Amino acid sequence: MDGTIDQKMYSRLIAGFIKEGIAYHEADHGTESAGFIKGAYGNEKQYAGKYLVKVQYHIVVNRNHSLEEKFATITHELGHLFCGHLGSDNEKLWPSRTGLSHEVEEFEAESVSWLICERAGLKNPSEKYLSGYLDEEGQIPLISLETVLTATKKIEAMMDGSVKLNKNLKMQDPRSKPEQHVLF
Repeated sequence: MDGTIDQKMYSRLIAGFIKEGIAYHEADHGTESAGFIKGAYGNEKQYAGKYLVKVQYHIVVNRNHSLEEKFATITHELGHLFCGHLGSDNEKLWPSRTGLSHEVEEFEAESVSWLICERAGLKNPSEKYLSGYLDEEGQIPLISLETVLTATKKIEAMMDGSVKLNKNLKMQDPRSKPEQHVLF
């Protein structure tokens, strides 16, 4: 990686995770893994401000990596999520596009990461990674450019702090009183 990431922007990105139902973790993976994203199972919850929010996904990054490497990993993994590679419970939020080839999924997720990193002033070696997914004639897989750009926009909204809490994830806080409705 070449360049440095703005710490405030990185913090806003991480803070935006829970608004999308994503729990963030760092783990010691040595050099074998940069990170991954996976679906959450069970009834996990976290607070997003005053709201209790259902955790739908876990993103895990290698704690041994630099902030810039973590950022590139996070944007790649969020690319998988928002491009629909993990499915979607609500097509209004992002499409469900499971069943794509590994080449298409990796090309889309890395394209999202490359766009975001470039716009954030980071040079990452995406072109080397992406070139491994070209076919025999040097053509890129049949990706959805619209999906890549939409995912990029969604992640950039997290980075600038403008992402709103996904209302579908709100849960009743057990410490609060249930809402009372008055009928007239």
